[in-house]
Amino acid sequence: MDLMGSFARIGNNEITVLVNDAEKSGDIDPQEAQQTLEIAEAALRKAEGKRQKIEANLALQQARTRLSSWQILKDVTEQKKKAREGGDDALNEATKEGGDTNTLTVMAPIA
Repeated sequence: MDLMGSFARIGNNEITVLVNDAEKSGDIDPQEAQQTLEIAEAALRKAEGKRQKIEANLALQQARTRLSSWQILKDVTEQKKKAREGGDDALNEATKEGGDTNTLTVMAPIA
C-alpha cells in the first residue's frame, strides 16, 4: 500500500495515519509507473525556480515510491512462492531476506 502525503500519530499502542492519497501495490501498472518516473525525472531537470523544483521533486518521490512498492510486492510474492515450493528451510530463508508481507511504504510531503 502506498500512502502519499501522509502524517502518522503513534500512541497508546495505536497508529493513526492521515493521507492525501493511497494506492494498493497490486493495482500499480509497472510500465506506467516506470514511465511516470521518467517523466518526473525530466520535469525535475527542467524545473526552474524554487516552487517548480519542489513540485517536481515531490512528483519524483511519489513516482519512485509507487515503483518501489510494486517491486516489494513482486519480491515478496516470489519469496512466498519459493517458500511454498521449498518447505520450511526456504520459508526461513525468504524471511531472512526481507520477506515480511506486512510492508507499508509511506510518502511524506516536502516542507
